[in-house]
Amino acid sequence: MTVTSSRLVAGSILVLLSACGFVWAKDHKTVVNQNTAPGVAYTGSVSCSGCHADLDRSFHLTPMGHSMAPANAPSELAKVPSRITVYNQELDRYFQVVREGSDIYQT
Repeated sequence: MTVTSSRLVAGSILVLLSACGFVWAKDHKTVVNQNTAPGVAYTGSVSCSGCHADLDRSFHLTPMGHSMAPANAPSELAKVPSRITVYNQELDRYFQVVREGSDIYQT
């Protein structure tokens, strides 16, 4: 393949990709998430499980499905008997977790 034909192929691909991007942008509609509006309270996955039971079941079998829990559960509160300080070398920053009664705070 000569340099000229290589440039022609590369140019054709660029034009094709640009056209695809234009068509996508033209047909693309902005998504408005209703659950991010001010005043909308957190509902959790339980509110979705009624209509999406199969997805809910399979999600809870994954590690991500076990990644969140109420911070004021007794098992979580027991993990913070006193102030905990963690240094993140990559960020060159300290983080602290402190418990006050049944509340846990991170700074």
